[in-house]
Amino acid sequence: MNKNKSSVLGTYHTNLRNIGLFSSLSMGLLTFSQRGILKKDLTNKALFGIGIIFLLISFILSRELKEHSNKNEKEISDKLMFIAKIINYALIIFLTTVIYSVLHRVGIF
Repeated sequence: MNKNKSSVLGTYHTNLRNIGLFSSLSMGLLTFSQRGILKKDLTNKALFGIGIIFLLISFILSRELKEHSNKNEKEISDKLMFIAKIINYALIIFLTTVIYSVLHRVGIF
């Protein structure tokens, strides 16, 4: 493995780990805030907002991962490129679900 391929794969895997980190934090915070475990409503709303921010960060990173994969498709295997696509679509579905949940909470749906 040459140095360029190693660098491309290292960036890919680092980005993949960051997506996992931020999406996991987001899911945890969103679930924690929705369950109302903390007594203060303002705190739950703040956690919900932070959860949304982490979800957006994860989505932005997934777009970056997809672009990185397409730009370096010679160095990245087809399976890893497929993983980038799956993650991107899964985050779109999760983001859509969260947005629907917010709209439902405020009475729009």
